[in-house]
Amino acid sequence: MNAILVKLFATALTLSQVTTRPEAVKTAFDPVQDQGQVAQILKDGCAHMRKAFDIEDLNLDSLIDTAMSDPQTVAGEIKAFRGINFDDLAAAYKQFCGSDAFDEARFDLKPVIESFPKLEELVWVQEEPENMGAWGFVRPLTEELAEGRWPLRYVGRARSASPSEGTSSWHAANQKILVEEAYLAAPDRRQNQMVLSKVI
Repeated sequence: MNAILVKLFATALTLSQVTTRPEAVKTAFDPVQDQGQVAQILKDGCAHMRKAFDIEDLNLDSLIDTAMSDPQTVAGEIKAFRGINFDDLAAAYKQFCGSDAFDEARFDLKPVIESFPKLEELVWVQEEPENMGAWGFVRPLTEELAEGRWPLRYVGRARSASPSEGTSSWHAANQKILVEEAYLAAPDRRQNQMVLSKVI
């Protein structure tokens, strides 16, 4: 599994725990002993998301097969998808969101578990300005979930009367900073007027 998918699934593991078992969030797993548990958490998280977004009745397998047959997507011609191994992503979907049984030989979760270090903080990342998007709704729920165990950090655009930044070049520059801030360690974080990275 490539590094991008490892990060995607480590994020999915966190989200799956928070949405399906918030009272028992684990911050570390054993790469050998806990693979079955991690696979079940990912399955539970996917089932929860399908139900929460009311997409249980959609034939996602058909949609994924259609996307996989698009040569532009698979060949990496779409810039946003470069670096993603779609064969691995499709196999993972079938194992965690479909009816396929978890096959440890086909999908090794050790890199995901090893990249899932001890949880040090909760980070909410959004594209929208601080006074828009889901932050206002999510903040009190996340603060309750954290219960002082972890600091909560907001990464997103600063408060604004408009969701637009005026030019595509400003948007692209701030989008790059926003994504970088989501993954930077505390000493490396920086602020600018349009993107905030702050502990709540």
